[in-house]
Amino acid sequence: MADPKQATRHLVNLEIGGVTGVVASLIGKKPPDLRHWLVLGEIPAFVRFEGSMFLNGPVWRVEMAGVEGP
Repeated sequence: MADPKQATRHLVNLEIGGVTGVVASLIGKKPPDLRHWLVLGEIPAFVRFEGSMFLNGPVWRVEMAGVEGP
């Protein structure tokens, strides 16, 4: 079995600037936050993703097989 590694979680807060951003937040069309986990090291590796793939789309959860999360 491989050595356990620690993943780093990143939160991506998407912001729309200008007048468009103000209007979007007023009518509730602000894009949701994206979260992804990476194992950092000599060779960074993808572990997990949570977020919408497109505007107003469903929230997807994508994980690598064989990885145990919290």
